[in-house]
Amino acid sequence: MNRINPRWIFLELRRRRVFNTVAIYIVGAWVTLQVADLAFPGLKVPESAIRHVWMGAFLLFPLVLIFGWRYDISTGGIRLTPSAGAPATGDTPLRRQDHWFIGAMSIAALAVIAVMLVRISGAEPDILRAPPENSIAVMPFEVCEGQDVDKKLGLQLPQEVINRLSERGNLKVIARTSTYSLAGVGWSTPRISRQLGVEYVLSGEVCRDGEDLAITAELRDKDDFIVKREHYRQVVNRFDQIELRVASQVADGVAAELGDVVQLAPDAPVNRLAYEQALIAKELYINEDYDQALLAIDRALNNQPDFAGALILRACILRYLPSDNTETSKLENSIRMGKEALVLINQQLESGKISGYLQFVAGEINHELGHLKNAWLERQGNTLDEHQVEAYKEASVANFRQAERHLRSSIALKYPDTYAYTYLADTLEHLGGGQRRNEAVEVYERGLELDPLHPRLNVWVAQSWSDRGRYRQGIELLERFKALPAVPERIWRYLELINLRHAYLIEYCELEIEILLKAPGETSLAHLFQFLTVLQQLGLQEEADEWHNRLKNMNGVQDWMSWWYLLYTDQRDQAIEKWLNTEVADKSDEEILDNGTNRTREVISLLALSGDYERATRLLESLWLGTGFAGTLAAISPEKVAEVPMELVELYHQTGRSDDAIPLLEEATRYLQAEYDMGIRHPQTLYLLAEAYAYQAHDEAALDMLKKAVDYHARWPVMDADDRFYSPWDRLRDDPRFIRQWSRMEADLEQQAESIRSILAQYGVDELLAPLMSESH
Repeated sequence: MNRINPRWIFLELRRRRVFNTVAIYIVGAWVTLQVADLAFPGLKVPESAIRHVWMGAFLLFPLVLIFGWRYDISTGGIRLTPSAGAPATGDTPLRRQDHWFIGAMSIAALAVIAVMLVRISGAEPDILRAPPENSIAVMPFEVCEGQDVDKKLGLQLPQEVINRLSERGNLKVIARTSTYSLAGVGWSTPRISRQLGVEYVLSGEVCRDGEDLAITAELRDKDDFIVKREHYRQVVNRFDQIELRVASQVADGVAAELGDVVQLAPDAPVNRLAYEQALIAKELYINEDYDQALLAIDRALNNQPDFAGALILRACILRYLPSDNTETSKLENSIRMGKEALVLINQQLESGKISGYLQFVAGEINHELGHLKNAWLERQGNTLDEHQVEAYKEASVANFRQAERHLRSSIALKYPDTYAYTYLADTLEHLGGGQRRNEAVEVYERGLELDPLHPRLNVWVAQSWSDRGRYRQGIELLERFKALPAVPERIWRYLELINLRHAYLIEYCELEIEILLKAPGETSLAHLFQFLTVLQQLGLQEEADEWHNRLKNMNGVQDWMSWWYLLYTDQRDQAIEKWLNTEVADKSDEEILDNGTNRTREVISLLALSGDYERATRLLESLWLGTGFAGTLAAISPEKVAEVPMELVELYHQTGRSDDAIPLLEEATRYLQAEYDMGIRHPQTLYLLAEAYAYQAHDEAALDMLKKAVDYHARWPVMDADDRFYSPWDRLRDDPRFIRQWSRMEADLEQQAESIRSILAQYGVDELLAPLMSESH
């Protein structure tokens, strides 16, 4: 038997110039991979999709080898490589079978490329990094057939399992918001594991057997292998008390399977019916069905009046029950109930029991009390003297400080409720100071590790990132939700808001169309009218009118929507007059202020646009100086708190009170400069700081900050220029540096307007609005 000579193979490969073909292919594949690596993030293709490009490159390589062995590419096209020893008479033309062979290889190559593109288009975004060791997600439990009455137990018992698993230091447990968002979508365990970034997924079934509850629990790993499958039953003593709760049994069994064999202290025995009703009340409370939650928790307390967990839950439920009283009375009642709840929880804490749950509830109640007091002060502060306002502010701050202490304790005790992180972060923001707000961002991010698909947490982290100059990262964080079966309404809204506030108007327009096409049920008429206003401000009046003509007669369209739309048309003066006659005529300043901050600011804007600067100034002074509004906002967002004094400064200049503007400008400058020094790079913050400097004739600082604002995509000043009744830039309009930055903003907006016009031309308005039209009729 003849043996193949390796040296002959090498020489033949060189003669046939296979090495040249392979070298060209390797260089081409490398360039393709580099381009994909750079382009995928910009095209919003998940980073993990790059592996499909690698796979395609490997699968094409054998075809390249075969092609290089049989054929050469010359100036005359593709030619058959002559066999060894054949006379060198030039290129050998292709035969008929060669054409067939090359065609087959081309089809194979196209098939590989097509499969690669399909895999890339279907790649799912990576929610988390590689799963941490002993990480677990607990899914909602099913209920046995014919036992639908226990569905709420099937939702709340897994929360009890999560609570107990979280108390163990060796396990990382995903919070319920993320796991429950994937319930009922039919995804496999590996897919759920990949989305949540966990090693294990626990599912189960709840059944009622006589008076007892039983659970079948199944633990699967990320490769879909069953690790543990067990049946558990709660134990009831002769006093009808649950001595060993079924949730604790499940948690102990799962923990033991994952190597955590230390048994926790058992819960105090509770009445069986009281325990079940308390679980049902918790689920109703989470879903904001407060009336039914109160009925369930009262049933629990009827069965066991001294059930501490039920008492605390009842106090929390009472705070959220609606009332027919006035807004101020409702706030006062809520504060009273909050104080009662605080007495209850403090009694429990003083008993000496260490509990993450009790610490959380104490933190939650103090956090809510702080907010309630601020809300009451915002409404009633103008009826108090200066000392009373300060005393009320101090009481609010005291509640927030207590909230911080309890919430940190709750997190340290591994209580798995994501709201421990959201309440703590919000508390830190209200306690104020740049460092505190940076701490809040870190708390939000830590909460995201516990609950990666929690919409509210993702929204706040995305906003924090975008406000710190990380706009793209913030948007990408929220766009991950598009891979899920249903995108939460909150995500759509904040994608809109971030794009709008940062003046990425092309992305904003594309998002509005995407919502109409993919989630018409989440479409808000108010947001659509806001979209039309943006089109108007960009000069796309024809396009805006086309949409407005379809929307204006729809059910649900309020008068104020059309009024705002008309502000940017030749009917502006009539619209302002009509709105003022409706909202302001025959109303005292006190009645207008009693409508709340946002509505009052709308009235102030309309008064200023109508030329009634005196009343606009008087109302804004009352809003700013006479309530707790300034102090509340200053603690959260200096950018927001600076907007009001800057508006008041404009009014002071318009009414000949420029001297009164000086202390306001100095205060706003301190707020905004502190934000800038802390790392905030929100374009509106930078632009307001530039304006504050311009008002004070600090021209160099103003122009320098204006450039930074434009670098961070500030565009709204140009769009709102026609609405300004006094501009701090009047002195600098002929300065080349000012002209350069203003021209940059205008040029970008013009380019965005043209792109948006092209995008809108691709769709029919009637087609996009058809779902809304059908609902309105």
